[in-house]
Amino acid sequence: MTHPSSFTTRQFARAFVTDPEAQGAIGRAKERFLHDPDAVLKSPPEVVRPEILQSWKRSLDAGVDSHGDALPPQERRVGGAALQRVVEAQRESIAQDLDGTNGWVMVMDQRCRTIGSAIGADDDVRLTALVGGARHGAVFREDTVGSNGAAVAIERMDAFAVIGAEHFQRSTHNLVTVGAAIRDPVGRVAGVVSLNARLADAHPVMLPLARGIARTISDGLLEIVHRGERSLFMQFMQSARRPSRPVLAVGDDVLMLNSAARQLLTGRSALDEVALRAEAQGQSRTRSQGTVRLDGGDYELRTQRPPSGTAGVIAKLARAHPRPETISELSRVQRARADGIPALIRGEHGSGRAWMVHHAADGCPVTELAAGEEADDGERWCDRLQRALAVPEAVVLIRDIDRLPERLRAVVLRTPLSRGEAWVAATAATDASDAELLDSFPVVVERSPLRQRRDEMPQLISAVLADLEAPQTRVTPEALSILIRHPWHGNFPRLRSVLATALASGGRRQIELTHLPSSVITEASAPRLSPVDDARRRLLVEALRASGGDREAAAASLGISRATVYRQLKRFGIRAPGRRR
Repeated sequence: MTHPSSFTTRQFARAFVTDPEAQGAIGRAKERFLHDPDAVLKSPPEVVRPEILQSWKRSLDAGVDSHGDALPPQERRVGGAALQRVVEAQRESIAQDLDGTNGWVMVMDQRCRTIGSAIGADDDVRLTALVGGARHGAVFREDTVGSNGAAVAIERMDAFAVIGAEHFQRSTHNLVTVGAAIRDPVGRVAGVVSLNARLADAHPVMLPLARGIARTISDGLLEIVHRGERSLFMQFMQSARRPSRPVLAVGDDVLMLNSAARQLLTGRSALDEVALRAEAQGQSRTRSQGTVRLDGGDYELRTQRPPSGTAGVIAKLARAHPRPETISELSRVQRARADGIPALIRGEHGSGRAWMVHHAADGCPVTELAAGEEADDGERWCDRLQRALAVPEAVVLIRDIDRLPERLRAVVLRTPLSRGEAWVAATAATDASDAELLDSFPVVVERSPLRQRRDEMPQLISAVLADLEAPQTRVTPEALSILIRHPWHGNFPRLRSVLATALASGGRRQIELTHLPSSVITEASAPRLSPVDDARRRLLVEALRASGGDREAAAASLGISRATVYRQLKRFGIRAPGRRR
């Protein structure tokens, strides 16, 4: 059985298998996939199309429950104002196209969010669609409801049908869903048409019908652009005359960037953030100015609404005066040391929290007490603390105080830390906010992770190279670009390891691209995590560290299943240690 990559009407008719025996075979193949996905991917069953198998994998990796029957989630914001206008204008004609069928249409934006209510030829069909969750803002992405025609069509940027048991969720096995991409005037995917029917009512003609509806909506978008966005384009061309200044034009369904803006906004999340901020500023007043934080530092975002009748806003970016955050972080710790006030430094593991304390000590002896194995002997640990507090001009550093056993933590918090001879500092996770802890440490300093300090990377790399006894080693621009773009989830220990490896690989005089580990180059070139995924990754790492690598305990602390932990470990590229015994 062959599976062509281009999904034509004839191929759809061949793939249109609705008899119970074939559907049962597909359902059994999916159960085997859910039980052992790697084995099924390695030896794919003939009854399952490759596109469906890959969609199942994406759905599983996203944590979708194949046995779930909840309605799709809703989001308030639905993109594409022009698309919404076209859909409303064509709603009646689409309903006429569906006359004589038991199918219904949902039009969605490019993130598979439903625009308005479902369109059907009669009330019974529309009620069926509503029962299935077809309501304004309902989200039908693969990461929310699993495999379906609209989501796969968006993924493939072409028309596609998902038939019966090919759907990831069992609750939709009685449906056929056909997705067809809607294109904007410059050929980008602006949304998707989802034509749906019960399996018993479905017909191969659904594919050309869905394509025809999508084409009609695309033509409607073209008409709007010709009327409303020509003026925005002219304003953009005028503002972008200076090639070195990043300039964007943000309209209802159009986004234009000059070359400087494309170079600056390399990640999708950065582009989305700037576009949304520009749109929000432009709605508030004719001219507006704000600040946006990008990987290269802070930038001023200046927006201007073109003359009346032009839909959109022109946005210009200019580097803001850099804020010396690292200096202010360190100076606060140094000031606390000078005043004898206990300080708590919060941040991610490896972000340099302890280094700040040692730097503030300025040559004075530092006694470190950790929350690790040495804390198992509580009496000895407390004795060390009391003796260290009695040493004049000394510094006591309690590492990971939020992970101390409760009895030791109570001892620390009951001790009048500011009255001892020594100055006391402690490190904790970013989210450590216990009231007693904050009362005992009046000065709280937030330590930024390495990935948020990209504008400082050249200086930080030089400092680490000096620490590795290679102060004269230079880094080529190509290698430096990779090091700046790397996500650095391991923070300073990872940076130190990478630079040490580069020096050992022959880069003692000059570190070139060939001296960097291949994994670093791959990770730097990969798409950056969204803020939500970045937070998920950080929480998972902290939970695994707190549980000593115990996946089951980490899953329980996060309120997720162990299977989800394993999927996220793989998705985020986390090498978790084995369980500590």
